[in-house]
Amino acid sequence: MLVFGSCDDVNDLREEIADVIAPLGLRFSESKTRVLHMGEGFDFLGFRIQWKRKKGTDKWYVYVFIADRPLRSLKDKIRAVTSRLSQQPPRDVLIRLNRIMHGWSNYFRYAVAKSVLQSLAIFVWHRIARWWIRLHRWSWTDLRRHLIGPHWTWRMPSADGVELFNLGRVPTARYRYRGSKIPNPWAVANHACWQRPWRARCVETRTPGSASGSQKRAGGDTGTALRADSTTPVHNCASPTVTGCG
Repeated sequence: MLVFGSCDDVNDLREEIADVIAPLGLRFSESKTRVLHMGEGFDFLGFRIQWKRKKGTDKWYVYVFIADRPLRSLKDKIRAVTSRLSQQPPRDVLIRLNRIMHGWSNYFRYAVAKSVLQSLAIFVWHRIARWWIRLHRWSWTDLRRHLIGPHWTWRMPSADGVELFNLGRVPTARYRYRGSKIPNPWAVANHACWQRPWRARCVETRTPGSASGSQKRAGGDTGTALRADSTTPVHNCASPTVTGCG
C-alpha cells in the first residue's frame, strides 16, 4: 500500500513493480489493486482508511474506521450463536460470545470505533434478551426482574457466574506515531510529513535531475526509499493517492 505521490507517479510505479515481480511468477490482483484519491477511502485488513475533514473545523485528517465487512461478519456470528430456537445452556453461549467479542474488539480497538462498539453492545444485549425470553418463556416483566440492578439500571446478562462481555466499555486507542525514531537508513532529516503524521500528505523521492520512469522511487510514511542514494523530496499534497497489492 502506497499513500504518497500523484496519480501518474503511482501508475508508473505500479508498472515498474509489475515488471519486477513478473519473473517470479507473481502479478497484481486486479480485484485488490486500485489507484484512488484518499478522500474516497479504501478498505485494508478490515479497516476503512479515509481522508476526511474533522467536524467543526477546516482541518483534514486520515481516519481509520472499521470497515462494513467485519461488522457484518461479527453480527452474523452473534446471530448464529444466539438463535431464538437454540437450546444451549446460557453459560456456554455467554462463554462463546465473550471469546468472539474479546478477540474482535482487541483487533479493532485502534480504530475510530467508540460509537460502533457501543451500538454493537446494545445489539448483543437485545439478542440475548430476546433469546432468554423465548428460552425461559419469560415476559418483559420477568426480564426486567432479572436484569435491572439495585439502582434501576440495566445489567449485563449473566449465567452461572459468567457475565456477558460489554463491548461498549472497551477503551479505544491510536497507534503511536514514532516517525524518525524507527531505525531507517534512508531517513530524511526534517521530513515535512513527520511533523503532521495524521495529515493526508503525499511525497515522492527522486534523484536530482530525474523525471519519471525507472529512476523514480516512491517513499512511505516513514521516509523510506528503494535506494540509498541522495534524494530530494518533492511534495504534492493536493492529490493524495493510494494503491494496494494483494
